[in-house]
Amino acid sequence: MRPSQQPVTEPHVSLVHDFFIQWGGAEVVIDALAQAFPNNTLYAAFDHPEIRHAPLDKATVISSFLNKFPFSRTYMLQIYKFLLPLAFASFRFPPETSLIISDTASFGKFIIPPPGVMHISFIHTPPRFLWNMPPSKKIRRNNFLRFMWNLLFGSAFRVSDYLHARTLHALFANSQETASRIRKFYRREPIAILNPPVYVRKFAQILADKEIEIKKEFLAFGRIAAYKNFDKLIKVWPKGYKLTIAGVGEAAEEVKRLANLNPEVTFINRYVSDTEKPELFASYSGFLYPNIEDFGIMMVEAIAVGTPVISFRAGGGGEIITHQQTGYLLEELTQEQLGKALDWCLLQKRSKQQQEQYLGNMIKYDIESFIREIRKIANKYKKDT
Repeated sequence: MRPSQQPVTEPHVSLVHDFFIQWGGAEVVIDALAQAFPNNTLYAAFDHPEIRHAPLDKATVISSFLNKFPFSRTYMLQIYKFLLPLAFASFRFPPETSLIISDTASFGKFIIPPPGVMHISFIHTPPRFLWNMPPSKKIRRNNFLRFMWNLLFGSAFRVSDYLHARTLHALFANSQETASRIRKFYRREPIAILNPPVYVRKFAQILADKEIEIKKEFLAFGRIAAYKNFDKLIKVWPKGYKLTIAGVGEAAEEVKRLANLNPEVTFINRYVSDTEKPELFASYSGFLYPNIEDFGIMMVEAIAVGTPVISFRAGGGGEIITHQQTGYLLEELTQEQLGKALDWCLLQKRSKQQQEQYLGNMIKYDIESFIREIRKIANKYKKDT
């Protein structure tokens, strides 16, 4: 008789995420990583379980000591930002760990791997507040605060971030834009450019048998934050076109105020769920993405259901959109350029054939491709067990 075969177990992979405080593109990535490596332990500096979507809503997340601090659920990044490097360095990993993968736009790369275990990092962007985002208006107005900002963030943290990026066994970028920042700030070459995962097939399947009435109107939505440029979009919005903006976030009151001043702009201050997105995208003549992003998952989602996207040539827009085929690329957000883009969208024939062509252009971003590629990368760096 042949000896009974022992079941083959997946190697253990420790996954490090910056923090679970809201659901966005970074959380979609860590969700896909958890699917790619089901035998995992998940770590994050802060964890608010209620924001996690399925299947991560049932995951056990090991959070740092900061998660227990007072006000950690309201002002964690403002108050405790200085302690984030220490929080990540405090994590201890199980002895069976064969590889550590961090996905980070902050200090996730500061973890200390056990001897013999490699640490590879999915970089969403080098930390914006350290490298390429200006300090707040309040800091610019106050010379003392400006001095402290430069001393703590501009000097010590920047050097430390650079050194930790240099010690990673490997890093890969989520887009060409991020890869260029890695080369500029870290003086390293990413081993690969791996675009964030998108549920492209799932989005298309939701609309497979539906007849969608397309409005001669335009849509913009997402997290309502200052850097997302929804306020600027309203200010330059051309007359004669209808715009709906939907979402929640810290800049909602300002966007609502501006929308109330323009009868052609409607603001819906509520969260748009993943199940609502496909039909919402498909029912408008165009989707606007008015900020320069590292990548831009929602642009892929919109194009996947046949909706042309208007965004910038710089950043993720230039990688995702084929100009005057799957959308319209702007050099800058002006009323003149925006008017041309809106007119182009209104002239597009939204047929079944067009939707299939759009979907074909986006299928390379599907989550299945991401999982396949990240497993290939991980196999090169796993510790033999």
